[in-house]
Order: sequence, then structure tokens, then C-alpha cells
Amino acid sequence: MTALDKQALLSTDKHANQHRLSRLTMEVHSDELRIMASAVESYTDELIAALEAAEKHIAELESKNDYLRTIAHEQNELAIRASLDSNNATVEMGRLHKRIAELEAKLETGDRLQDNAFKSGMTVGWNYGIENNSAGIEKCFKAYEHTITVAVERSGGYLKDEIEATLTAEGIKVIEGEGQ
Repeated sequence: MTALDKQALLSTDKHANQHRLSRLTMEVHSDELRIMASAVESYTDELIAALEAAEKHIAELESKNDYLRTIAHEQNELAIRASLDSNNATVEMGRLHKRIAELEAKLETGDRLQDNAFKSGMTVGWNYGIENNSAGIEKCFKAYEHTITVAVERSGGYLKDEIEATLTAEGIKVIEGEGQ
């Protein structure tokens, strides 16, 4: 039934239809026909009531459908944002892992440079120590005292064996110099 048909049915005056039916029943004197006309009249009222109820139900369903459509749209937007956030987090995590690797490489390079400087300083200090110059070896130890602590008793100067034993105990390889 089209919208125009519904509108015509609902806008037609109910009494006009009843008037036509009444006139028809007056002309025809059959009881059977009168019963039929009154049944049609009540059936028409029921149909109009059912149509109004159906239209009300359709309006309610459309309202619920609009609400559900809005919720679905919002959920889709949230899912898209979550996906983008996840992608951004993955990219950020990759960037941070790369930065950590760079910093660890710098740390390893710094450790190697410090070890080489320490070894060079120890060589120079050892050479001064061989000549009984305790000031040179003390200078060397003070420069690297955050790295190693040497516990040797002093009695006028460092002895070669005591220094060598202390360095070996600290895990430092002792290389004999040319001054012997």
C-alpha cells in the first residue's frame, strides 16, 4: 500500500463511509447483507487501528535502528583509532629499539676506549714504577681510581712484585715492559 493510499484511507471521513454503507443497507432489505455491511465496517475500523499500530511500531523500530547505526558507526571509529594507535605504537617501539641499540653500541665503544686508555696509562705508570718513581704510578691510579682500587702498602716506594700481584688479582693482565 503506497503512502498516498494510506493517507487517503486515514483522511477519509469515517462517517462518510458509514453513511454510504447505511444507505446501501437501507436500499437492500436483506438481513444477511446488513450483517455483512456491519462486519465490513468493523473490519475497516480494525484495519485502520492495525495500520496505525504498525506505523507506530515502524517508527519505533526506525528510531532504534538509527540508535544502533550510531553505535555501530562509533564502534567502527573506535576500532579504526585503535588500529592506528596500534600501528603508531609499533612504529614508536621500533624507533625506540633502534635508539637503544645505538646507545648500547656507544656504551660498548666507550668501554673499549676507557679500557685502552687504562691499559696505556698502566703501561706508562708501570714504566715509571720500574724506575722507582712512585709518583707516576700514583698518578695513573688516581686517573682511574673509579675503575680499580689497589691495596699495596708503601714503604718508600712500590715494589714490582706487589704491584704485579695487585693488578693480577684485579683481573688485569701484566705485560713486562722494556725497562727490565
